[in-house]
Amino acid sequence: MAQNLILQPSDPKHFLATIKEPVPLEALRPFLSESDVRKLGREHEDEPLRVWGITPGANDANRSKWERVHEGDLAAFTSNKQVVYWGYVTHTIINARLAEQLWGRDHKNQTWEFVYFLKDGGFDGPHMDEINPLLGYADGFFPRGVMVLAEKKAHQVIAQIGGLGSLFVEDVDPNPPSDPAHVEVIEAEVRKASTLADLEAVELKLKKWPATTEPKERVRFVRSITRNRKLARLVKMREGYRCQICGFEGFEQPSGELFAEAHHVEELAAGGSDVPSNILCVCPTCHRRIHYGSRDLVFSKGKWGFAL
Repeated sequence: MAQNLILQPSDPKHFLATIKEPVPLEALRPFLSESDVRKLGREHEDEPLRVWGITPGANDANRSKWERVHEGDLAAFTSNKQVVYWGYVTHTIINARLAEQLWGRDHKNQTWEFVYFLKDGGFDGPHMDEINPLLGYADGFFPRGVMVLAEKKAHQVIAQIGGLGSLFVEDVDPNPPSDPAHVEVIEAEVRKASTLADLEAVELKLKKWPATTEPKERVRFVRSITRNRKLARLVKMREGYRCQICGFEGFEQPSGELFAEAHHVEELAAGGSDVPSNILCVCPTCHRRIHYGSRDLVFSKGKWGFAL
């Protein structure tokens, strides 16, 4: 079980080169010791390696963070406040030659010599706002530089949800309750949706359920109400990734997909429903204005906007 969490902002170029596209061990062999080659071969079963590095930073400021990265820890890579990949650390080394070969040097002539290798995990994780409550961070928080959780905070998260991996993997109850008022039913219905027509059918079905129906909760996300990413994605697809407030079209991500955010008009924590009619497709700027601006979100003359 992972004992700590690394929050790692991802440079798009580096992410594509050594995370999205793993590197064959043989290509790295000239830059590694024989003991490193043997260990990585065993850990990764001779499969290509996902690898990342950290620069020393100003006055070697990142060294203390690096020294707290250990094998088995969980690293989450973020881009535009979204977890784009997460995986488990298998090996750590300090190797400037390898780093320069993989990524070159930055504008300060530093290279990403604090290197770690990863395996397992997956892509397309949650938005930071989904996991911020569990990590004790405010809504809207995202890492601007590499962060390694304090040991006490990591242990608190583990105690609350049973393991750091539960931040990114949705655990499904093998015996879901049959009562529609229970949260798992919503999850099951949404999983069936793959088109806009499906969305409308799901919404009609949800409207017929008792008013006491609760918003979906992840089984092991104890006391933390979260969003169903598939439903939010379908709503964004319905709107063409265009903000329903200002009309701004989502920008293109390194993956080629458009980026937009989803907002629940009536917040789930306040009892709002996780249904399409309660979700807006919004740009990041409007989303921040909703939460932190001085003007209320209003619906007037068939359009969403901010009160004058």
